[in-house]
Amino acid sequence: MAPLSDAPSRTTSEDALSNLELMAETQRAGKPKAQGSPPVTEDRLKALDDLRRHIAADINSFKEEITRGVSETA
Repeated sequence: MAPLSDAPSRTTSEDALSNLELMAETQRAGKPKAQGSPPVTEDRLKALDDLRRHIAADINSFKEEITRGVSETA
């Protein structure tokens, strides 16, 4: 396994979270959406925000597990 310092600065999950946040901001701003996209509703925005919070919590939990594992092996 590569040392923690060699790990990329952003994870795929963080990129996905960033994309979700950008999508939510775009929809809230009323910018045009891609053709075929479902209509923007408050329920969809709330679900997107809930998903964002869930992903952020998972990322933080994963980082804590890594930190704990590194300190246990040191």
